Amino acid sequence: MFSKFTEYAKKVPASWIARRIQVTFFSRSWTGKTRYGYVKGSYNPVFRKLNLLLRKKKVEILSDQVLSVEQIKNKVKVITQNSGVLWYDKVVIATPVSAAKNILVNKDVKDQLKKYKELNAFAVLLFLKNKFSDYFWINVNEQSTPFTGIIEMTNLTGTKIFKGINILYLVQYLSDKSSFNGEDFLENMINHLKQINPNFKEADIIEQFNSFATGVAPVPFMDYLNNMPPFQSKQSKIFLLNSSMIYPQDRGVGNSIKLAEKNVDEFIKV
Repeated sequence: MFSKFTEYAKKVPASWIARRIQVTFFSRSWTGKTRYGYVKGSYNPVFRKLNLLLRKKKVEILSDQVLSVEQIKNKVKVITQNSGVLWYDKVVIATPVSAAKNILVNKDVKDQLKKYKELNAFAVLLFLKNKFSDYFWINVNEQSTPFTGIIEMTNLTGTKIFKGINILYLVQYLSDKSSFNGEDFLENMINHLKQINPNFKEADIIEQFNSFATGVAPVPFMDYLNNMPPFQSKQSKIFLLNSSMIYPQDRGVGNSIKLAEKNVDEFIKV
């Protein structure tokens, strides 16, 4: 638990852990083997199809950065970097909580989100000449190791669609209280990989990509089910929708779609 939730581990209820175990159990076949699927091309073809369907329905898609969202009387004022001031009848903010806090102007809505915490993540993507292990997913619970998970995508998909390259990524979850140094992570990464697989060589790495992301996962605290962020905010025309509202299941594309389907009718009728 500490590997995932760091300093907040003791505040995460057993119901969240139980649901994770249940999901893993039901992902197994009658032979006991875990079943996973992969969308060929990752999420890109899914998003392309969604983009096409939205445009057919005359939905305007703005490739722009939102700077602020504010309800004024019965309209919502949105300021973007390129388009300036835009006015809407109602708005759904579907960003992580941390991003929503930054763009919301109405104090009562910002105050609604004060108590919610999210994890950040540092990830390293490696293109390898040889496979690292025989496993798709390895959890690492040793706290001295700079990463908590080793995910070898090509042990799920095979290497053919990646032109023979083995793809592996490492992830470390971080909280707003975590003390983290990216340079130390990278400096110690190779040695720790060698401890797990003594046959691994730095020369196996074809290419490496490093990234840091905020708001990657919510922190579910005690009695979370009764204290999740509300879909309808304290401003009647501003709605909130993100993975903090998924519980006790973990976040994921499938659960995110279910969340949207659950709330879309309420949004339309207001």
